[in-house]
Amino acid sequence: PEFELSRIHWPPHDRGEHHLTTTGPEILLCTAGELLLDSDDGTKIELHTGQSAWLPATNPTIHIRPTGTQTTHLYRATAGTCAD
Repeated sequence: PEFELSRIHWPPHDRGEHHLTTTGPEILLCTAGELLLDSDDGTKIELHTGQSAWLPATNPTIHIRPTGTQTTHLYRATAGTCAD
């Protein structure tokens, strides 16, 4: 496929952190809740429902955690593995 889409789900009151290591450019889309993205280079981005972030291929590891108490959903679009 040309791209892959995955979803990270946090139930209400779960503030567990996910670590993403990027291997190419990515798009992150928050469809429910609120999130904090924190990269190893010190960059912090807050995402609220309906907001997205573009991560360049050179981005370091990203740490993601919900900041609210409601159910939170994050969709992650990454480059796929194109096979002929």
